[in-house]
Amino acid sequence: MAMLAYCETIRDVVKSSYPAAYEVWKEAPQETISFLKAKGILEAHELDRSFDMPFKEGTDNIQAWQEYKTAIYDYLTLVNDDVRLKRARQDLANEIWVEHYKKFPRWPSSGSQQSDWVSLDRKQKYTDGDWIIFWSAGGSIRVTDDRPSSYTFKARFAGKPTLRVLKVDYKRFAKFNALCAKDKQGAIEHVKKNATAALTWDSL
Repeated sequence: MAMLAYCETIRDVVKSSYPAAYEVWKEAPQETISFLKAKGILEAHELDRSFDMPFKEGTDNIQAWQEYKTAIYDYLTLVNDDVRLKRARQDLANEIWVEHYKKFPRWPSSGSQQSDWVSLDRKQKYTDGDWIIFWSAGGSIRVTDDRPSSYTFKARFAGKPTLRVLKVDYKRFAKFNALCAKDKQGAIEHVKKNATAALTWDSL
């Protein structure tokens, strides 16, 4: 449970953007993150499920490959349709598409199939309204191309990569940072008294 308080992404966010809050976090990491979660200033999510995208099929090799990218995004949207994560889904879809192409730049010969594991290592930060969104994708997925006939091209991916999303209400976090700067010890005592949220990644 305490792993969330020591998450590298969270630490880097706090350290770079909220230096006074970072000093409080160093003194009471678990209590600080629990407090921020309880107040809705910070949301931490992890996707704990396997991906099993059905084949995207086409009759033209170039068009089929382009449509595969859109199909990846549509599949990710079915998994999670949070509007704040639209850019994350777009970027992850592109990452999967690019890594798949790197592994298999050409379709297999007619009547053949090719499949292998590819690694994901992607991080991104962007702003959506009052929120700063940080997300990361790691681990591996299995990509597959299938060409059962000369003019049938099919592609898919599957696996269980590690996907984590951190959402920060930057205006409210800035206010907390100001309080920490004004009275560090008082802030430490305050978060210890009001740390009520579980130190776990919530489901995405």
